[in-house]
Amino acid sequence: MGMTIRFGIFFICLALILPSLSPAEGVRGKVTSVQRDVMKLDKGTDDGIQAGDTGRVYYIIKVGEREKAIYIAKFTITQVKEDLATAKITEKTGEVKVGFLVEVDVKGGGLVIQTEPVGAAILINGKSVGVSPYEEKEVSPGSYQIRIVKEGYEAWDREVAIRLGKREEVFAQLKKLPDGSSAVVWRESVTGIEFVWVHGGCFEMGTPPSEKGRFSDEGPVHEVCVDGFWTGKYEVTNGQYRRFIAQHDSTSYQGHSLNGDDQPAVNVSWEEAKAFADWLTKQYRGKNIFRLPREAEWEFACRAGTKTSRYWGDDPNQACTYENTADQTAKRQWAHFFIHNCEDGYLVSAPIGKFSPNPFGLHDMLGNVLEWCEDVYSKDAYHKHQQKNPFHSEEGPFRVSRGGSWYYEPGHERCAYRHSDLRANDRAMDQGFRLVMQP
Repeated sequence: MGMTIRFGIFFICLALILPSLSPAEGVRGKVTSVQRDVMKLDKGTDDGIQAGDTGRVYYIIKVGEREKAIYIAKFTITQVKEDLATAKITEKTGEVKVGFLVEVDVKGGGLVIQTEPVGAAILINGKSVGVSPYEEKEVSPGSYQIRIVKEGYEAWDREVAIRLGKREEVFAQLKKLPDGSSAVVWRESVTGIEFVWVHGGCFEMGTPPSEKGRFSDEGPVHEVCVDGFWTGKYEVTNGQYRRFIAQHDSTSYQGHSLNGDDQPAVNVSWEEAKAFADWLTKQYRGKNIFRLPREAEWEFACRAGTKTSRYWGDDPNQACTYENTADQTAKRQWAHFFIHNCEDGYLVSAPIGKFSPNPFGLHDMLGNVLEWCEDVYSKDAYHKHQQKNPFHSEEGPFRVSRGGSWYYEPGHERCAYRHSDLRANDRAMDQGFRLVMQP
């Protein structure tokens, strides 16, 4: 991400000849003195040049009606002081003179992010870039929105300006969540389901027409704000669901069991998932209210502050680090599968939590099994959404489910994809759910 800064009294003429050498806006200068292999140059107002930067010297000749730049020397900056820089000439084909054009290669700025505690997820302009400590040696100048999240701590947000050649160091002292236990995860005692606190906020729901794999019911993009809520860290498992219906059988797929206690409960209809939530609410005598997530809540939790099609980025073939999905493992067994070009090691559903979580600490949001939402499906629901806590409950035969599954192809495993072909009493081998608890 290096940037080129050009100096010289012949700048405008040279730009016509060498259009690839576009200057940094408002930066001008020239060679001011030369003594043997040492020269000085006027660097103007630029503060990005530093010792160690390299560059080239040119002079101008006229060919017919045009100006032409002729390379004459290479140099290395040795000292920078106020508006002047000193450079050592390292190679030359002729004599360097005062007034010659100078071109300096200036690197972008650097960014270092450290946190206390370490291991926090870092998002830059909505895109996950890794965990702390984090360093990027060359970053293009500009303003960047930094978001840092870690389970058990409040999210940390700041805008950081990167300047040419300058190293920006950021330190974030994360604050524990003020919920009494200082933990963001709450484990309910009846079934053992773990819930993660998701801070409320606003986001752009839906997808633009340019997103690859997009369907028309994912638009228009519109701003939505949701209140904070507790959501399941994992999908509800067979073992947890059997506390409600002991004889539940998730069955199998072509001889491969979907029925393990730690596998997500499937072949559960929307009506049955809601009945489970109502049953669990009654176990707490209404003090804790459980339900299915609303569609807007689900997408907010899936995106987890990111703006890409998937919370890890836009490349579907990175899915196997984060999700159990249709992959090369499945393709060897079932040749008709449309797959991600990666391998996750599971033919059918995996035990919950085997893959990396998203930045909110939620697992299996775009894989393992599809997840029911509270909403009634409507193709034009987004046209009717209110901004605050939207929920579509008009009459209709189909229900919304979100996410992806071990059976799903790449284009469907995106945070904005809306699965819409199951009715309230339908079941499917890759259809499960997670719960929300109202605060």
